[in-house]
Amino acid sequence: CLVLLGLFAFIAFRAISRIWDEPAHFTRSAVMGLIVLFVLQGSINMGVNVGLLPAKGMTLPFISAGGSSILGLGLTMGMILALTRRRAGRASLKKPRFVSKSEAGPTVMPHSGG
Repeated sequence: CLVLLGLFAFIAFRAISRIWDEPAHFTRSAVMGLIVLFVLQGSINMGVNVGLLPAKGMTLPFISAGGSSILGLGLTMGMILALTRRRAGRASLKKPRFVSKSEAGPTVMPHSGG
């Protein structure tokens, strides 16, 4: 359980570190809510397996068998990945400047031998 707890903590802290400087309040709130959902489900399952909590019937995210649980957690992690994706800044989105043939200079043809 400690290894799984460390893995879940790593995923949570990685997502939180990616949104730390995010200016959009919606993105920060959405990612935090999804991370809490992910970590809480894992914590409840681990608490039940260790004997600290009564049985709830929650699956361990991405490990326990459960079709709808895996589908829901796949969508949750997909949203987290989409929201924490680094986007290109406006400076890198400028249109490239094409050089005309007259500006490029003379074209040198390779010697074909003979």
